[in-house]
Amino acid sequence: MRRRRAARLAVTYAVIAVAWILLSDGMLLTLGLSAEDIAAYSVLKGIGFVVVTSVSLYALVDRFVFTLERREREYRDLFEHNPNPMWFYDLDTLVFLRVNDAAVAKYGYSAEDFEAMTIADIRPPEDLERLYVNLEAVRSGAASDVNESGAWRHITKDGRVLWVDITSHITEFEGRPAEAVVVRDLTEAHEARQELFRLRRERLLVERPSPAGPKAESATTDG
Repeated sequence: MRRRRAARLAVTYAVIAVAWILLSDGMLLTLGLSAEDIAAYSVLKGIGFVVVTSVSLYALVDRFVFTLERREREYRDLFEHNPNPMWFYDLDTLVFLRVNDAAVAKYGYSAEDFEAMTIADIRPPEDLERLYVNLEAVRSGAASDVNESGAWRHITKDGRVLWVDITSHITEFEGRPAEAVVVRDLTEAHEARQELFRLRRERLLVERPSPAGPKAESATTDG
């Protein structure tokens, strides 16, 4: 889309420039002016064309820069003030490039701590193989543009285990290949589900009949 717009702008400029040259030169010839006058007017019309196109290009570039800065500001605000932890990490080195305030609050690391770490540092060792398999899929393009990689375990600075859902997409960060990551904390839901399973198991154990059966219990009572 961006390249198509740039190409359309370049073609439009070229068409206008060629049309101006041909039409203006033709008009000068029809006026019956001397060669000296034609040369002078040609210089003037050339200067006029440069001035007009310079002003037009300035307006277009200024509008483009303004739109770009506004979008960057909106995206930065969305990133920094998002209630969910978010970060960018380098796809080659896995180093955290930037984290938002929610990530600092949730994981207990400072922004400076994160910048000295990789995304492998917040995972338990037994989950690293799965992480590297997922990364290989992302780097090779096998993963979708929006990568919903499912539930993961993360480790906070104080050693707590968080169950999280990860959504990410490939982007660039200051010219480096990166992934933007959004983290949704599932810890409370996971713990509630585990507690529910525990209670169900305990109830099944309580309700399970005696291995000898009700007749054995009756005979023992009669004796």
